[in-house]
Amino acid sequence: MSGKMTLCIPRGFWTTAVMMILVVLSI
Repeated sequence: MSGKMTLCIPRGFWTTAVMMILVVLSI
């Protein structure tokens, strides 16, 4: 995971990704 690829990811995707991560961790 490079910093450049992370910057290319839209904020909307990050919001969805964070929600998914929280769900996985809660399981």
